[in-house]
Amino acid sequence: MILDVKNVSKRFGGLWAVKNVSFSIAENEIIGLIGPNGAGKTTLFNLISGYFPPNEGQVLLNGEVISNLPAHKICQKGLARTFQLVRPFPDLTVLDNVAVGSLARYPRLPEALKKAEEILEFVELDKGKKRFGSELTIAERKRLELARALATEPKVLMLDEVMAGLNNTEVNEMLKIIRAIQKKNITLVVIEHIMAVIMSVSDRIVVMNEGEKIADGIPKDVANDPTVIKAYLGEEELDLA
Repeated sequence: MILDVKNVSKRFGGLWAVKNVSFSIAENEIIGLIGPNGAGKTTLFNLISGYFPPNEGQVLLNGEVISNLPAHKICQKGLARTFQLVRPFPDLTVLDNVAVGSLARYPRLPEALKKAEEILEFVELDKGKKRFGSELTIAERKRLELARALATEPKVLMLDEVMAGLNNTEVNEMLKIIRAIQKKNITLVVIEHIMAVIMSVSDRIVVMNEGEKIADGIPKDVANDPTVIKAYLGEEELDLA
């Protein structure tokens, strides 16, 4: 397994935001992480990526414990993430925004810029590379956020609602990029609230509610799990045939 989350918990004061969560991810899988607002999904992302230390449990990347490392060290070891609230550097160009990410692998600026050019072409932002971060639409900012993470050359990439706020055309374009990322042998963990989308793109779904994992399985099984329906899906019917 490329990523192992073992009995991870995080407490803020008297509140358990994440409690005893465990799951493993095989190389090149796409895992969907779903659950109602406040379920602990983003907190779990923060624990895995080193923004918070867990109170209990461990996270392992390729068999190595990373949960005792700061975020930049975890990134250097091959795990990157996007953020739900996208904040590009407004006074930097699109190219320079992405070069900030590629500097993690290429400390010489000419090499970092070359890598940034490649990534921008991959996410189809290369034609606007001289625009400033402040000039981008929401859809473009989402792609830029994704590009910055990809520029670190991750083995595992965690996406926090990269399709939130997009229209149907933009969602389909982002899905195309996500599937292309998988073809680069990058393992993906995706938080998303658009159920039809996350169910269609994921190999497996992990469901959280009130800080705990309540289900883990293939999309069709999860969609028909009574516990998941009660906690999150409600009466919504998902056509997964």
